[in-house]
Amino acid sequence: MAVEVGVLGPLRIVIAATRFDVGSRLRRLLVLRLAVEPRAVVTVDALAEAWWGEALPHDPVNAVRFHVWKLRSALPGGCGLVATASGGYRLGDDVRTDVERFEQTIAESRCSSGVDPARAVAGLDSALSLIRGGVYEDAGEAEFAQSEIRRLTEMVVSVQETRLDLLIGLGRYGEAIPE
Repeated sequence: MAVEVGVLGPLRIVIAATRFDVGSRLRRLLVLRLAVEPRAVVTVDALAEAWWGEALPHDPVNAVRFHVWKLRSALPGGCGLVATASGGYRLGDDVRTDVERFEQTIAESRCSSGVDPARAVAGLDSALSLIRGGVYEDAGEAEFAQSEIRRLTEMVVSVQETRLDLLIGLGRYGEAIPE
């Protein structure tokens, strides 16, 4: 089942072309924390720290398991958003993030910029269209997301600058001026 996690704005989860709300802030933070490292296992301890910091509940392991269960219960069975792994959890194998699509589209556009600048501009426009608000907007001030927020924000600025350079190089000044 196709699952996309969107973090380039408010958290968005789309499963088989249908949007789902995961509910509580803790469940949103769970998905956001896993999305920071989409192919890595995030330990139960790291999840507990992301949620509660030093104010851990009496039994953080069972509290994390409960919230993972609640998240899975809120979604269609078998969607595979969260996979259990040794020592923790990760995003499922069939889950893709908008960050992965963003980075892939940028890489493809940069490869074509020397050969076909107009195609590169179209690709960069496509990448920028994935931005729906603040990067990891629902993470707020959560420490686990801060370096990724900085990295992606810098990447967005770099893409905008590259796009402007390409537009100017193509003589498409009218499109570059509003930027």
